[in-house]
Amino acid sequence: MKLDIAISPCPNDTFIFGYMEKEGFKNNPVEFHFHDVEKLNELALSEQRYTVSKNSFYAVLKLSEHYDLLDSGGALGRGCGPLLVSGSQEKKNDISLLLKNKKQILIPGRMTTANLLLQLFLSDRGIHPEGIELIPLRYDKIIDRLKTDPGSLGLIIHEERFTFMKAGCSSIQDLGEWWENKTGLPIPLGGICLRKDHSSIKNELENAIRESIRKARKNDTPVMPFIKKHSQSLDDEVIRAHINLYVNEFSLDTGNTGKEAIAALREAAVSAGLL
Repeated sequence: MKLDIAISPCPNDTFIFGYMEKEGFKNNPVEFHFHDVEKLNELALSEQRYTVSKNSFYAVLKLSEHYDLLDSGGALGRGCGPLLVSGSQEKKNDISLLLKNKKQILIPGRMTTANLLLQLFLSDRGIHPEGIELIPLRYDKIIDRLKTDPGSLGLIIHEERFTFMKAGCSSIQDLGEWWENKTGLPIPLGGICLRKDHSSIKNELENAIRESIRKARKNDTPVMPFIKKHSQSLDDEVIRAHINLYVNEFSLDTGNTGKEAIAALREAAVSAGLL
């Protein structure tokens, strides 16, 4: 029986699952499906299409009826949060004043953790999100749109974190930095979810993901073609930076600190009326 796994094409996901793609799971092949993170969220929330799915933690908080969150394979960390950027090299200003002139923010999806953090940040600063038009756009299209739409800001994630300055954009607010300063906790970005009708394999799957990570850390040469085949960026430096930032100790085990961060995100979302 094939195990279907849906992940993003980003280097951290393909690095994490690279050896499982080569070796399978429990001596059975694995069938991978690749979608943008917001599409993964939509498919999990609407139809629970895939047995295993990578999802934004904002979506994970709404998936507990149908999916269990695994303790391995996730994206949590420090210094890795989404960035609110401008399409020009302008100086940082008070964001309240900036948004008076820029009423639109391009977001990588309504159910992304990036969007949740943005709304929590705006609320924390006393800025009413309903006065700002949030425009969903696939994450890798945001920077290009900013170049032609100077009246907007963009919320960037994934590889764009490493390329936005080369594109002539400037960071207005690091939402991860805001979250870490406010809570003292790492940023919960995305997790691996297992559909409840397969809950019997949870422990084995968590261990298989950990083993895949350990093998890739020891020798990533066999999995690098898989990573580059799906990456938006083919620049080795960008790919390495992406993996080094998003694949960390929390990817091996969420642990108590990671679980505390997820609980804090849930509490903040409930308090703000966003969950």
